[in-house]
Amino acid sequence: MKEKLNVLDFEINEFTDVKEPEPSIYVGGSTFSARGEISFISGKAKAGKTSLASVMLAGCLTENNDFDTLGTNGVYCEGLPIIYVDTEQSKISSKKIIDRVLRLCKLDAKPDNFKMINIRTPNKEDKKELVKQCFTVYGKPYLVFIDGLGDLATANDERESIEIVALFAKLAEIHNTSVILFLHETPTGDKMRGHLGSECERKCYATISISKNRKEQTHAITPKMFRESADFKPILFEWDTQNKGMITIEGKAKKENESIFDLRDLIEENEEVKHGEFCERVMKKFCVSLSTAKSKITKTLDLNKIEKLELSKRDVRYKLKPILVPQELQQ
Repeated sequence: MKEKLNVLDFEINEFTDVKEPEPSIYVGGSTFSARGEISFISGKAKAGKTSLASVMLAGCLTENNDFDTLGTNGVYCEGLPIIYVDTEQSKISSKKIIDRVLRLCKLDAKPDNFKMINIRTPNKEDKKELVKQCFTVYGKPYLVFIDGLGDLATANDERESIEIVALFAKLAEIHNTSVILFLHETPTGDKMRGHLGSECERKCYATISISKNRKEQTHAITPKMFRESADFKPILFEWDTQNKGMITIEGKAKKENESIFDLRDLIEENEEVKHGEFCERVMKKFCVSLSTAKSKITKTLDLNKIEKLELSKRDVRYKLKPILVPQELQQ
């Protein structure tokens, strides 16, 4: 028999002890997800939702992030479980998410508190049961990604839509967990699909949209609804072939401008580094191929930031070149 509810248990007054939600992820400086709340990432297929989520996950998994976070800032989980539930993609695609996260975090093995769950094949009801287990089997989770929500409820079924969103709101509150749900947008617009999309907008803590400009091959993160924070300016990012990952366009420009000094860091003062050794240092620091390392060295030479010593055809070395400071700055 269903337990009878008492309205007094739901009353809020000026003495009610209600704590402010603890932020778990910021986007563009605004609070996107918080513990005890549900947030949404929307976008069309292949817009970059999974890539962004991977970066968010990596940002919460480790304490020190030295990768391009695509304008996001994850609050360290302090060892609590982070769970990624994939309802759509194949197992190989789920495995690639793990590889991407480990590469960003510079880890050789998956931490025990990072769980990847692939439930592509079970039916809808079984999927929901397995998702509910994620909130108890691994201990109290810090963050749960559900990629994607459309496999757990029919988008145009109002009853199913209300029930599934209410379920995640309840799970987030009971377990004090940040829940981030993915939902596709309509093919002809930027609205989330059907009754499900409307219910998400009504119950969300925050929603962002991911879009892709296929002509320019760039992606954008834009705010759709933020209840407790201000909107932010769109964040543009793109695929970087050198680093085999996404990078903000602003961050890429900054990185290119600063790269002339990056190679100087690889040479000690008064040191002469042989060509082969210098190439190995560049390859190791930037995780690039030999040809890319040579290209970086050539660019730095062209900018007159290091000096090349050709002692013989087989003995080529590099050393730091003094950076001249204008006389007025020396005074």
